[in-house]
Parts: sequence; C-alpha cells; structure tokens
Amino acid sequence: MYSEYSSTHRRQQGVSLPGLLTWSVAIVLVAIFGMRLIPAYVEFAAVKKVLVAIASDPDLRNSKR
Repeated sequence: MYSEYSSTHRRQQGVSLPGLLTWSVAIVLVAIFGMRLIPAYVEFAAVKKVLVAIASDPDLRNSKR
C-alpha cells in the first residue's frame, strides 16, 4: 500500500493562509456594509409604503386644510 502513495506524488489541495485571510476580510467587509445598508433600505420602503397609502386614500385627497 505504501508503494501506491509513493509512486503518485499528488499535490495537496486546499486553502492557504493568505487566501483564507483574504476571503475572510472580504466576507467581513460585505457583512459590515450589509448591516449598515439594509436597515436604511427597509426604512425607506416602509416610509414609501405609508406615503403611497396616504396618497391613494380618497378621504385624504379631498380634504381641505
């Protein structure tokens, strides 16, 4: 059995430390930007939904103030 492994010199495959660190930093940066941007878009969508509801309400469109 040992002769099989010694005759075929396979190169090890995997992630190197610099590659792991690079991908880790990239994933962390994407996560940080996502955590900062997603709440703003959710709030914008909520405000837009309320404004559209107010604009389409016939009672509020004909009110004289």
